[in-house]
Formats: sequence, structure tokens, C-alpha cells
Amino acid sequence: MNNRRQTAQEWRKENATLYSNNRRLIDTARAFGLRKSELCHADKNKPAIVKNSFFECKGRLYCFVPYGKGGRPRFATCRKDLESEMRRMYDVLQVKHIPTTMIDTKRFRDVFVHKNEASYRKNEFIFSGKVSGRLRFHVQRREYARERLSEEFSRWGRYNNTQVTVNGVDGNKTAFRIVANDLGHGRIDVIGNYVEEGDFE
Repeated sequence: MNNRRQTAQEWRKENATLYSNNRRLIDTARAFGLRKSELCHADKNKPAIVKNSFFECKGRLYCFVPYGKGGRPRFATCRKDLESEMRRMYDVLQVKHIPTTMIDTKRFRDVFVHKNEASYRKNEFIFSGKVSGRLRFHVQRREYARERLSEEFSRWGRYNNTQVTVNGVDGNKTAFRIVANDLGHGRIDVIGNYVEEGDFE
């Protein structure tokens, strides 16, 4: 089966032992839509997530990714259905404000990286870069994209506001933009790699 179009649920079922042995890693990927490189530390110049990467603001849970694709930092929103599990796994820092512009997010990264220098030096990353090549992160990101889009369609109204069509999926442009940012992409059309017609019937 082509793993790119295999669902995350199918992957977990067909790889039950592998999933069980790596559940914390995979469920964190599912919850925040993170890439392997963002989760598993392998590049000293681009540190992955650490224990202090989790924040709560106005009732929503976020994971701060200091170096995403293209070196862009972001706050990835947690799926609502996995928030309780993530709160059990990680200590969460309460904050009143999450940066919303790239300039402010990069400023936040500068402070964050400085504060966590000791953890970086001690190699205190949650996940190392040495993980099984059989783990599939893209299918977890696809599941994340669908779940988060459903949440944002419910929040904004699927057919309210400006409409766009992405890979056969019609919906609110604001919802698509929010989820694109959560995934670490600068363009809405890239969501077509994660969703397709029929996902939201």
C-alpha cells in the first residue's frame, strides 16, 4: 500500500507493535502535526522540541517549534481530541499571549533558545534522531490536517467568508490558512498534500 495515502488509523492497526513501542512519539506527531525533524533531534543547529515546548493560551494547547521547514518557527495547535493525552504527557506553561506574526514568533524563538541553552548542551531533547525508518510521519500529518480543518470549519463555518477549493475540498479560506500555518506551510494550496475530495463528506 502507498503509505502516502494510507490513513493514520490503518497504519497504527497494521503496525500495532511498532506503534505501541513508539506511542509517545507518534501521538505527539498526531496531536500537533509535527514533522520527524521537528520532533526528533538530529541537527545541532536546528534543535527539536524539549520539555519546555508546550504552552497553553486561552484554553488551547500549543507546541512551539523553533525550526520548522525553511527554518520558520511556529506554534502548532493541538487537536482537541488529543489535548487530554498531551496534558498527561507534558508539563504545560500557561501564557496570556501567543505571537501571531512571523516577526514576533522569531523574537520569541530567540528568547526561547537562549533560555533552553542548558537543555540543548545536555542533549535533553524529548526524542532523539535515531528512530525506526518504518515510522511514518506524513500519514500522521494528514490525519492532523483533516482533524484541524474539521475543527476550524466548525469554528468559522465551512461556507462562510471567502471560499477556496484545495484538492477538491471546498471551504472557508480562513480555516485553510490557520491549518496551513499549523502545519508549517506558508501557502494554502500545500494543504492539498494532506486532504482530498471526500475527506469531509
